[in-house]
Amino acid sequence: MLMRWWLIEKVEKGEKDTTRRKHPSVYRPGRKYVLTNGGRWLSAARRRQLEREGKLRRVEVLVLSVRTEPLGAITEEEAAKEGFAPIKSGGKVWLSAREQFFAVWATLYGLPIDPKQLVDVIKFVPTSGPGAGVKEGALELSIKRQKQKEKEVVEA
Repeated sequence: MLMRWWLIEKVEKGEKDTTRRKHPSVYRPGRKYVLTNGGRWLSAARRRQLEREGKLRRVEVLVLSVRTEPLGAITEEEAAKEGFAPIKSGGKVWLSAREQFFAVWATLYGLPIDPKQLVDVIKFVPTSGPGAGVKEGALELSIKRQKQKEKEVVEA
């Protein structure tokens, strides 16, 4: 799973446990994936440069859940789970976590941003590197909650 190095660093610090990808994504609950900013497409020279700068990251994660929603449904709290925090000065919020999320989204996917575009919201926990530590039963609990939500939607 490709990700910017500074976002992977937030995963390592425990500041990010969610990511959004265009729907449909290939990620499934219960499977492990590697977050990296250095895929096979990197040249050897670029890889060495990232290693020298300490910016080459690789963290294994376990996907706990995947749900689909419109991109515009992201809340301030969910943007925080994506690793963003409001920028404040003098008691005033200059840029919300949600606004930062959309700014980064625009750099990845371009403008205009379509708030109705479906995205997969992927919740994960690191299983390697700093910040690793899957709580026992976390996957089972997540799957149980997901099934309960699906049941509630069907019954409604």
